[in-house]
Parts: sequence; C-alpha cells; structure tokens
Amino acid sequence: MTVQVFSVDAATKRSLAAKLRQGDEVIRFADDPSLASLCTCLGLQSEVGQPGLDRLSPFFGVEGNPWRSELLMAASEIGIRWWREDGVPLQLRHADFRYVIDRSSFDAEGQLTSIVIYPARVAANFRSMGFELVVVRDWLLTSTLSETPEDRVNYLHANDWEIRNIVGRMQAKLMQRRQLVFSGTHDIVDHLLGADVEGYATALPTVSVALEALAREFPEESESSSGAHVMAYLLAVVLDDLAQPRWYRSTKHQWMARELIAGLPAARRRPWALKDGLPVGFHATVARLRAPTPTADTPGGSLVDRVFGRISGMPS
Repeated sequence: MTVQVFSVDAATKRSLAAKLRQGDEVIRFADDPSLASLCTCLGLQSEVGQPGLDRLSPFFGVEGNPWRSELLMAASEIGIRWWREDGVPLQLRHADFRYVIDRSSFDAEGQLTSIVIYPARVAANFRSMGFELVVVRDWLLTSTLSETPEDRVNYLHANDWEIRNIVGRMQAKLMQRRQLVFSGTHDIVDHLLGADVEGYATALPTVSVALEALAREFPEESESSSGAHVMAYLLAVVLDDLAQPRWYRSTKHQWMARELIAGLPAARRRPWALKDGLPVGFHATVARLRAPTPTADTPGGSLVDRVFGRISGMPS
C-alpha cells in the first residue's frame, strides 16, 4: 500500500474549524472516518512531546521531546507517525496498544521503531469490543483548533470553560451511549487502554441519574454561575474517572457521584463566581477520592460543606 505524507497549515485548520462549527456536536468515526481521523491526528500531534499535555510518551519509555511526526494518507485512511530523532528503539508498556498502534510501527526484526496510528482502524477495533469512538466538536474547537493559544482550554486541569458549560452533561451523554472520545493522549492512556465494556457498564445506572439531575438543575446554558456549577464540575470529574478502567468499579466514585447529585439543589444557594476560582475543598476532595488506600477519618457535614469548606472525607 502506498503511503503519502501530508501536512496541515493554519489556513486548513481554520477551514476545518469552520466545517466543524456547522456540524453535529459529536462526530462518530462510523459516520465520517476521514473527518474524525484528521481531528484525532491533529489532536495527538499537538500533544505528544508537549509538557503538561503529553500522557503518551511514558508508555513508550520516552521522556522529554525527542519526537518528529508526520501525517499519513494510506489509500483513503488518515494516520499519524512519530519516531525518535536519535533512532533509539521504543519500549511498549501496555499490552492493549495492540488495539491502537499499527503493525507498521515495527521493523522487520520486530523492534518498535515508530508509533503509527490510523484512528479509523482503532475505532473499528473498539467497535468490536462494544464501544463507539467519537470526537467532540466543541472540545476540539477549544483545544486543537482554537483560534489563538489564549483561547485554548487545557482539559487536563480545572478550567473555567468546562465549569461554565456544565461539561458533565456531555460526559454523561457519551457514557450513556458507550462512546469513548478519541482526540488526545489522555483518551488513549486513561480510557482506551484496558477498556472493558462489562466494567464500563457498572457505572451506567449512576450516569442516567446524573444526566437527569443535570437537565433538571441547569435548564438554561446561559444562567449565571453558582455553587451548583462547582458541584456539577466535580460530578463531571467523577464521571470521567468512572469511564476509566482503573475506576470502573470504584464504590467511592459511585458514592461520590450520587452525593453530588443529591447536593446540587443545596449548592445552588451557595454564592460563587468564576473569578473566585475553585473553593478550598475541591482539589482535596478529588485527591481523597482517588487515593489508593482507604481513608481513616469519618466524613462530617454535607458534601457541599466539605467542598466549600476544609473537610474532604468520604467512605472507604
């Protein structure tokens, strides 16, 4: 098969962004494999080797940014390839990369000399497991395809855009449909590697309750911020965790999600504005939730009080 190398300049990215703005909010690989694949390749290309964004390199034994990359066209399929400038062979630190990287990543001796990914092929592999891979229009337009660097949202950190737009609504919709986003290194490392549809399904009853609660509590996208926005964002973080294999069956996450859902009406009465940043208990609550060992303390007061105060306990 003949493989051609191509590049995408700034003008083409602007045209791509304009096309996305006129389309659906979720793009399925099954519906438009070329468009979805190009978006994924650009997203991955913008992250690999970049401090604070690259979640992929450590899984290949790489530190820093020794990478070169190029976009590929093989027949009608769009892909991407990375290789080390120094020619050092790569390591492979997770067995499930067999569903992600193409066999052309290996040389004749079986050494991993590059990383080649054809996103539409990856989508086909995960479709056979019971998942549907997608890209999300607005997440692309505020990251990979943002108009200026200042407009770019770093989705690996707490940010105003996701809080303001109640990102948990989209997260819950995707989970309910067993859709996995595939447009960045976090998606591969935290959601695709180890993906198992039976484990994933254990969170779906909670997801349905969350979606109903968010629709009820936030009927208007333009409404002003309140403490409920903080709690809804924390719920989005918990849902994203529950969509990751390491936390599929986490009883702490299930408990937290339901407590957040129950606390949304009370949180609405808490005054809060985006300019104030996240309350003092937010990150401590997330850290305690993700801690690998059980907590020794007993929670006191409501979850709303703990997030907006100084206590962040929860059941083990």
